[in-house]
Amino acid sequence: MTRALILRWHIAGFVTGLALFSGGRASSQTWNGGGANDNWSTAGNWAGGVAPANPIPAAGTANVVFDGNLRLTPNVDAAWNINSITFNATAGSFNVGGANQLFLEAAGITDNSANTETISAPLKLGVVSTTMAFTTAAGGSLVVAGNMDWYGVALAERVTLLLAEPGRTPDQRPASSRPGPVP
Repeated sequence: MTRALILRWHIAGFVTGLALFSGGRASSQTWNGGGANDNWSTAGNWAGGVAPANPIPAAGTANVVFDGNLRLTPNVDAAWNINSITFNATAGSFNVGGANQLFLEAAGITDNSANTETISAPLKLGVVSTTMAFTTAAGGSLVVAGNMDWYGVALAERVTLLLAEPGRTPDQRPASSRPGPVP
């Protein structure tokens, strides 16, 4: 190989690596409910007019944020792969639903709202991770209802989880959120 050919090969490898690295960075997309319907794919429902990246089958990179009080029933209108879901402190009482599966990566779900937030769309957890966090930070409740599995390992045919707010002991949680068999 000549020096020119070797140099081109190294530059091409560097540019390809740079493109892959920059494409893997997480981005935040905030739901503003400004679209004509409740669908995730409707660009007008997202701040900046761009729906979250949906890299199926690759790992999700979008950090989805729900805020405000418009269109409180977002519809997952296609299978979607994201990194995390966060409900801001000013989020209304959302119910994220739909028949399509929502793939959720390692960052999990964080509820910073005092309202009850619900995920009723089917969840597939940890496509590329082995840990998952569901966090409530403001005394609100996070309800996860519907079919849920951890990358092919079904947790239950139908699961309802209610996470108690910080400061409560497990005995203060409703029976459906205590450890043990799902009713």
